[in-house]
Formats: sequence, C-alpha cells, structure tokens
Amino acid sequence: MITKNQFIDQIEVLADGQLQVREAIVISEDGQELGRSFHRYVLDPATDTTDQITDPRLLAVATAVWDDATVTARTEQVNALRAPTPLEAQSIGPSQDAGPASTPAAGGSSTS
Repeated sequence: MITKNQFIDQIEVLADGQLQVREAIVISEDGQELGRSFHRYVLDPATDTTDQITDPRLLAVATAVWDDATVTARTEQVNALRAPTPLEAQSIGPSQDAGPASTPAAGGSSTS
C-alpha cells in the first residue's frame, strides 16, 4: 500500500522573529520509503498568519516567539522597507503632466 505522509520537520527562528518552516513529504510503500521532498515557507510576525498555522508545534513556537515587542519591531521594520526613499518621494509629487492636449474635432467646424 502506497502512503503519503506530510509533516513539519524543521522550524527555524530568525533574529527578526520570522519563522522558516520546512515540511517533509514522504512517499512510502509497505513501510519502505520511496521518496522524500521538501516544501519551505516563511511566516512573518508582521502579517496575519491565523489561517496558516494549523500544526500545534508551529503554533507553540509562534506564540512563544511573537510577543508584542517582536511583532511591533518587525512591523516597523517592514513599514520602513515599504516607505519611499527621499528621491522616490520627490518623483511621486504632483504630476507635471497637464493631461492630453485638446485637439479640434476631425473635419473642423466653420463659423459663418
């Protein structure tokens, strides 16, 4: 009988509070492993991950690591990365374009 077993086999905590997660996917037949692959993803304390964390061990790590200070610091870091640089802020200013030039209707009009 062929079976597929998927489980989290590695959780790493980064300095900024992000969690790197590795899931192993093991294909077996009659107890003999035929193949193994991995899927990796990152969970960030600055984003809502409520629907993404279903594994109890991962939830326990996230709860332990993501205190208010960590979430606040990471959110500020992400917001700073998203903020435009001073040069970008200048180019974002009011548009210099006056819009499309008005042109007379085709065929023109005559006045009498």
